[in-house]
Amino acid sequence: SHYVSPGVAGQSCHGIFETYPKFTDDFFAKSRSLVEKYYPIEMDPTMAREEKHKHMDYWWTESEKLICEQEVYKHGVEEVVDFAR
Repeated sequence: SHYVSPGVAGQSCHGIFETYPKFTDDFFAKSRSLVEKYYPIEMDPTMAREEKHKHMDYWWTESEKLICEQEVYKHGVEEVVDFAR
């Protein structure tokens, strides 16, 4: 989900990583592939909540793996967040 401030929509917590220019092309390709597959599932109003949660859990887990492959540590996360602002 996205953060919304009065009149301004922000990026999701994983979305900020998807726009960070210091990550590898491989990260962006794999991340985009996950978004293309799982975002429609997230938005599907006809899918049962339990089924949707299984897919969202897998998406989150795979996204976390990709972020970890970029060797992002605390200071790196702070830099990514600052870039997203």
